[in-house]
Amino acid sequence: MIRKTTRLALAATATFAASLGPTALAQASVKCQPHGAHTITQNGQVRVYGKNGNAYACYKGSGKTTLLQNASPSSDKFAVGGKWVGWSSSDPTDSSVLPHSIVTVMRTSDRFVNSHWYPGELNETIDKIVVLSDGAAAWAITPEPGSDGFTIVQGTDRAGHPADQFSDDHTDLVGSSLHLISGKTIGWKYTDGTKGTQALF
Repeated sequence: MIRKTTRLALAATATFAASLGPTALAQASVKCQPHGAHTITQNGQVRVYGKNGNAYACYKGSGKTTLLQNASPSSDKFAVGGKWVGWSSSDPTDSSVLPHSIVTVMRTSDRFVNSHWYPGELNETIDKIVVLSDGAAAWAITPEPGSDGFTIVQGTDRAGHPADQFSDDHTDLVGSSLHLISGKTIGWKYTDGTKGTQALF
């Protein structure tokens, strides 16, 4: 069973084409470390940081920095993979949307977002996100308190296809246990001690 999701449209287009020398790379790296910012997560290509109550993703190759719209650096979830960043967010304009229930995945080098699938309003709280270096992603989500249903794992196992449910419903799972095992395989743990795995695209 796959829970119904609502997809929101996003126009996010930009261009990026540059060959940076050592000096430019060093300057770009500095731009990704503004004064007063604190690192949320990072890899060799992307730094996600919080500053003044906002969350930002910075591509280290150019210093290109993007505000992660409506994401709280203290309460939302973030993940990086290669040049990609995934994050949860809320919709402050619509009180019917559960907080921290919107997922977006973006390529930081050019701010590309597949507007057909993201941002995705999942109607459930996002517990954790995993993003691979090619932009494939998975997330654990939990229903609103008092609702029926388990925490589940969804994600993109086929390129150009909407997210599928990966976990089964034999028991609840631990949302924080979602992780990359190796290569393109993710895994998670159920509350009864059993485990699940899935290969992303």
